[in-house]
This record gives sequence, C-alpha cells and structure tokens, in this order.
Amino acid sequence: MIFRKLCVLIFIALLNLLPLHADYEGSFSSLFFYRQPSSKAEAMGRGLVASADLDSYFYNPAGIYGIDFIECKFNTSSPLYFYEKARYYQAGFGYNLKNKLVISFNFNHLNYGYKSQIVTPEGLFIGEWTPYSSIYTVTMATSIFNKFLFGTNINYAVKNYQENSYKTFYFDIGAMYIHRFNTILTSNNILTIGASLINFTSSKINYSYVDEELPVISHLGII
Repeated sequence: MIFRKLCVLIFIALLNLLPLHADYEGSFSSLFFYRQPSSKAEAMGRGLVASADLDSYFYNPAGIYGIDFIECKFNTSSPLYFYEKARYYQAGFGYNLKNKLVISFNFNHLNYGYKSQIVTPEGLFIGEWTPYSSIYTVTMATSIFNKFLFGTNINYAVKNYQENSYKTFYFDIGAMYIHRFNTILTSNNILTIGASLINFTSSKINYSYVDEELPVISHLGII
C-alpha cells in the first residue's frame, strides 16, 4: 500500500521536471503570478502547495480536502503594483461531503481600473472599455487511500479586450501525502508532501489576432 502511494506521488513530482513557462508574460500574468488568493498566501511566500485548506486550491487542488465541513471567504485589495486604480476580488466556498469528496468554488477577478478608448484606423472614436481578467474554478478532492489525497481543478478563464470577451478552459491536478510519526513522546509530528501541475493540458486562449498559450506551472512542497 505504501509503495502505491509513493509511486503516484513520485509520478506527479516528476512532472516538475518538464520545461515550463517560467518567463510567461501574457494577458493572465497578473492573476497567475502577481496577486495571490489571500493574505495568508502572501505571508507564507506563496508556499501553500502542502497546505490543507480552502486557499490551497490555487496551488494544489488536493489541499481542499482539509476543509472540515464548510469554509467560505472573500477578500479584496488595491492597488496592484503600478496599476494604482486596479482592484482585485477573490471569493470562495468549500464543502466537505462526509469525508468522501470535498468540493469548492472560487472566483478571481482583477479590474485594471483604467479606461481605454476604442478608435478606428481612421481615428474615429467609438467608445471606451475597462480591461479585466477573471478565473472561475471548480475544485474536487478526495482521499484515494489512507492519507493520500488527490484533487483536480476545472478552470474557466475570461479576458476582455475592447468589445469582445475571450474565454478558455484549463485543468490542474495535484496530490498530497500526509504521514504521521508516532513516537513515545508525541504523536503530532506530521510530514506533508504536495505536488501539482497547473494547466497540465497546455491550454491556449484564442484571440482574434493570435493564439496565446497559458502558463504551465509546477509546484512541489514539503512541510
């Protein structure tokens, strides 16, 4: 049984060796790399890969299995680096279905706070638009066998450009292994290993003028 757990975890950890989009600077970079889903994530150096709560969905979908019953949250912040009028919103809700399945819904939205004009090639003013990016996420996590957790994210990303909204789906997978060390002195020593692969489908968002690849991000954490 232990061998099976380790084999699955090693397989997911090996995915971290893939060449990934470390230099991604596309239209969703603000939501993927700039603003994180909570102050806890920022305070912990964005290291929630092996954490088990609602916030962990962003880093490792298996982590939401740590929700005991119901967990919900909302936060907002402003500004965003050099976007002085930008505002970020994040909301989430998680529910534990009798320890058989944990499901959560999360929403990330970034309004850049400025207006851009729509002008024809001839210089005719048509209107204004405010750029924003949004990601809607449904997360499911379960315990496959004794302390080995597996989770997946279904993400729906939206980016507006002028009068058009461009949309795409992408998917994440993650696993977590929790081991308790029982000694004479204490039984509360815990080792948690987490690994995940964000956008393992290498999805793209199709703009009218170009196809942009979303970043593929790997995480590996031990606490």
